[in-house]
Parts: sequence; C-alpha cells; structure tokens
Amino acid sequence: MEASKCKIGICQPWTSPFLMTPFVDSALNIQCPEGYQLRWFRGPGWCSAKRHTAAIESALLWGSELLVIVGSDQVYEEDVICRLVARFKEYGGIIAAIVPSRGYVGFQEMLPFQRMAWRIKRSGPVSIDEANGIMGEMNVVEAIDPDAGEMQRIDFIGSGCVLFHKDHLLSMKRPWFSEQFNPETYERLASMDTRWIWNMAQASGAQAWVDTTIKIKHLHLFPIDE
Repeated sequence: MEASKCKIGICQPWTSPFLMTPFVDSALNIQCPEGYQLRWFRGPGWCSAKRHTAAIESALLWGSELLVIVGSDQVYEEDVICRLVARFKEYGGIIAAIVPSRGYVGFQEMLPFQRMAWRIKRSGPVSIDEANGIMGEMNVVEAIDPDAGEMQRIDFIGSGCVLFHKDHLLSMKRPWFSEQFNPETYERLASMDTRWIWNMAQASGAQAWVDTTIKIKHLHLFPIDE
C-alpha cells in the first residue's frame, strides 16, 4: 500500500444537521498525514448502527483504504489522524484512542468520566459468541489502566476514535453493526460499537490496540477530558 495513493475516510455517525462548535473548530484543524488524502463522511440514520454503516459505505465508495470513525460530540488534537496512522504503520491491526465516559456505569468499578477500554482476562481461546455475552461480567473482563503503557492490547472499546483498514471490515459478514435492546423494557444496550470491535478483530485476525497518549474531550454541558 503506497502512502501517496492511500485515501483515509473519516466517518462521523451523526444524523443531526447541527454540530457542536468545539467539534467543528477541532475538525477543521485536523492535519492530513503527508502523502495521504483525507475526506469526511457524515452517516445519517435512525440508529447508531445505521449511522456507522452509512458513513462507512460512503467512504468505501470514495475508495478509502483506511477508515477512521470519530464522534461528532468530541474535540480532537490537530495531529490525531497523523498519530493513528503512525501507530498503524508500526503495529498494524486496529488502532483506537480512549474517550472519557460521559457519566458513570454503575455495574463496574470506575470513576465518573473515566476513560474506559477493556480486555478479556485470557485463560484460553474465547469464541465470538462467548465474548458477545461477557461485557457485563467483570470477573471475565478487566478495564485497562491508561498509565500501564502507551500502547496496550484491548478487546473492547467504543468507536469514538478508531482507525482500521478496509480489509478488516470487509472480512466481516454483514450487518457490520447491529443494535441490542432489552425486549421487556426496550432499553438499548451499550453493546453496538464495543461488540463490533471484537467481532472485526476476530474476523480479520487483526489485533486491537489502544494508544493511551491521544487525548480526546467528550462534549457535554462542558468538555470532558481525562
């Protein structure tokens, strides 16, 4: 893959015609890695899975070799794409950054607004079906410690900022993304993007990594940092 011909599609799963000003300011200043081409794609749709799919489909039609999913409710450092690409060249696989949580998840040990990513406590191979059911079982899954290293192996993370090669995605059967909900309460379960990262890594044989040095702010009533 020649860098001079490599297209990077930046996909923002966002259905609203309005965007927060801090995100726009940071997006306008995001740098393009030397020798690459960047293009943004907004993915509208009635649910998160549809929005992710729509943005990626548009990026693939443009000819994207590398795909980056970003949240439109976040603020980025100007060199974020350059750093993701550099890590991809060094490590291969799927490269993600950790976004501070917008709140608190009570079933696990965490601090409010903590940056969260997880990996399976491995004692042997874990199938996709097994992994899809264990996100809530903290005796099987552990949260990573961002202070434990700049690059760490992960199994689950949100899709707030993640880079991957198109072949990683195309190794998966469609639908690439899907929603889960409680059929009794109709409450949507937070599993769409975290489960997708695991499934894509398993289907493609790629390792998922997180770069803990990349700092992202999650927009709320105030921008949440690490």
